[in-house]
Amino acid sequence: MKNIKIKRPYKLWKRGDREGVYYIKPKNGGPWKSTGSKDKDKAIEWADAKCNSGDNENAMHHKKVAEAHLMKCNPEWVTNTWDIIAKRKISGPRCKVGGQKKSGTIESQTSAWNNNCWNGLRHKRCIDTTPRDFELATQDAGPYLIAMGKQIHNYAVGHGLIPYPIMGKEMWPIREGGKMSRTVTEEDHLKIINLIQDETLNSFNQYVKHNPSTTRKQWRDEWENWLWFLWWTGASSKDAANMKAENIKWKEGVIEYNRAKWVKPEKHAPVRVGISKGGKLEALLKKLPKKGLLFPLLQTVRSCNRSRNLALWADWVGVEKVTPHGYRFAFAERAKEMGMSAEDRMTTLGHKEFLQTSHYDQEAQVIPASIETIEDGLKAA
Repeated sequence: MKNIKIKRPYKLWKRGDREGVYYIKPKNGGPWKSTGSKDKDKAIEWADAKCNSGDNENAMHHKKVAEAHLMKCNPEWVTNTWDIIAKRKISGPRCKVGGQKKSGTIESQTSAWNNNCWNGLRHKRCIDTTPRDFELATQDAGPYLIAMGKQIHNYAVGHGLIPYPIMGKEMWPIREGGKMSRTVTEEDHLKIINLIQDETLNSFNQYVKHNPSTTRKQWRDEWENWLWFLWWTGASSKDAANMKAENIKWKEGVIEYNRAKWVKPEKHAPVRVGISKGGKLEALLKKLPKKGLLFPLLQTVRSCNRSRNLALWADWVGVEKVTPHGYRFAFAERAKEMGMSAEDRMTTLGHKEFLQTSHYDQEAQVIPASIETIEDGLKAA
């Protein structure tokens, strides 16, 4: 095998007047230096280590100089870690519309940032970060966690908290996002309703234990009515729990309300849900309180606890895990299948853009009208 000649940045010389000790001299200039060894291989090993050490020392020197310049421009650039920036972003105002974030948004973003995937990046200085750090952090992360990392990075760039972007727009991984919850089918809904007919369920005992002035029957009835309310209105968990009798406009035949998530309700048309005379929704509403909260007990229960209870009951009856939000998908899909117009679906769900509504009803099984029926109708007209 042919030996490959390695070019080194120094000259090697064995000095006979020094009992055969090897010396080196940098090719770019400089004095001769003793390796302290008479063995050629050991002398080369020492010389290579010395040269590499010199490179590292130069790199450290340049790094310190760069940090000194950054310190002059903005002291925060040298001290900011991703944890500092993330907490500033989470506690800061809403980016586009202004105003303070909802407590639920703060909790959700805090939970996302506390995920273990960010552990290797969390306390790292921003100026020490490379794209590889973000790639490692997000390699097994879902769409929401990736979006959180992207938001924090862009927040740092947009607010001048780092001297330069770490990640380009196309460097972030793409994960296909799905629904926030599985659609609740009518079969699923009826199974859960049948289960909670039993007021001796341990869930109701726990409610009474923490609310001694209430009864298991009150909790049972309110849960049943609340689930039917979700089924017929498509309201979100929080909006349904906060619903009041005053939101029912009997003369107009609608339920009218502003969504809790709206920071500036005046910029939105109110949600309006139609009430059919003699229908099941009308019968349900007439059973509920005539003033104040329609669901006073469930209004005191946190959204996460309502979701947890529903998932528990679904598991008991052999239904794949569902959440109250699944009722919103169920309503949107049924409305589309039954021929409700896009405008009416948007008004009922409280959406400003059709794209939001289409996300909820995209799996509806619509049966299109026959061309023959349409043609006959046109001829008759």
